[in-house]
Amino acid sequence: MITMTDLFATAADIVRQELPSDAAEDSFSLLPVLLGREEKIVGRKAIFILGNGKDSAVAVGSEQWKLIVRYGDDEDRGNELYDLSKDPGEQTNVINDHPVIAEQLSAAYRKAESDGRTRPR
Repeated sequence: MITMTDLFATAADIVRQELPSDAAEDSFSLLPVLLGREEKIVGRKAIFILGNGKDSAVAVGSEQWKLIVRYGDDEDRGNELYDLSKDPGEQTNVINDHPVIAEQLSAAYRKAESDGRTRPR
């Protein structure tokens, strides 16, 4: 999955400019792929997306999985897990079928948050 910060890092790479140390810290330049030097960018285990304010949730994506982590007033709604390879419309919550994957993604989010690698909620 490509993020906006990947695009910033790619643009900086194209014009050979260094980004500030606190800008796009979790991004990867796509330039090696665009130039045909690499087939894909590796290194990102998961991405984290803070919701738009309608609800209190963070999405954690990795490979085909998307975990929605609820917090604050929405925490009582519970978390949700989707297998986007089989359910791109996110219609079937499979968290009870894959508790280990849900915990791995949740742990990745907690670690990124404690390391200061996520936007404040």
